[in-house]
Amino acid sequence: GDGGVVKGWLEGDECRFVGEYGRAWDGVDCNEDGKVRAIALDAANLQGTLPPEIALLTDVENLIIKNNPNLVGEIPHEIGNKMSQLRQLGLYGNNLGGSIPKTIFKLSHLVYLNLADNALTGEVNWEEMSHHQKKIERLILHNNFLEGPIEFHVLAKTPLLLLVLSNNQFGGYIDESVGSMTSLEYLYLDKNELIGSIPNGIGNLANIKSITLDENELYGTLPHTMGSLANLQHFSAKKNTISGGFPASMKLLHQLETLNLARNAMSGHLRNLPHMKRLKNLHLYQNGFVGSIPESLFELPNLEVLFLSSNLLTGEIPPSVTSAQQTLKSLYLSDNKLQG
Repeated sequence: GDGGVVKGWLEGDECRFVGEYGRAWDGVDCNEDGKVRAIALDAANLQGTLPPEIALLTDVENLIIKNNPNLVGEIPHEIGNKMSQLRQLGLYGNNLGGSIPKTIFKLSHLVYLNLADNALTGEVNWEEMSHHQKKIERLILHNNFLEGPIEFHVLAKTPLLLLVLSNNQFGGYIDESVGSMTSLEYLYLDKNELIGSIPNGIGNLANIKSITLDENELYGTLPHTMGSLANLQHFSAKKNTISGGFPASMKLLHQLETLNLARNAMSGHLRNLPHMKRLKNLHLYQNGFVGSIPESLFELPNLEVLFLSSNLLTGEIPPSVTSAQQTLKSLYLSDNKLQG
């Protein structure tokens, strides 16, 4: 961090000789009044800490400082107190530590908040966020050391489209109120310490396209409401302890392209799967599925990857496997009780 550079920006040096909305110093954009409007410093080899003086740039709408591994220390709480015009705040791919200042969640114009790939700790102030951030659409916090419960009932008061909390230490349950986040399109909760079952409320996420729940401590059966997710393209919950079979409603997932439930404790038959005509990638290895492989599974027109190894499947390998090999790139059926 360099308070001197920030002082230069404040005095307008970098905006003095540029036309309307022109570029000034590398990574700095000015508005027509000669004030700094946007800062984007990508892999700028910044060292030390972020100076609190940066918050004196009160007209900045976009502040992106990313991919500076030697940028350490805490996020200055002054950013939340003074930079009230911020619409996009991205401080990711650095080495920032400490907890996320409560003030950051008071930035009421914020549409995009990305603090991923740092060393942030502590709990997230969800309550503060829902009170103030009525415009937030993208919240990206993956690859940190954040903990505590995820308060879905609070997040439901925001217009979030994208929620990325992967690879942290979040715990507790995914409760029914996740279904109230009706604007949500992408939900990434993988590699945390979440427990309990996937709630039926998830079936209310009418706009959801992608759900990733890998590597948690989830158990119980898949919710019977899953068939309501008419726009779902990607569902992954590998490396949990999910049990039972596929709910009958899953055959309604006509947009589904990737289904990954490998390394769980699932059982039952595979007969509901051939209805998913867009299915490209199917990963079900290391479960307890029984019965024969439906012939129609190999007739899916887009199937490219089929992993069924290490189950309890029996019977003949369907002859349709030969025609399927035109589209199939990977086929794994080992460690079952198949013939042929």
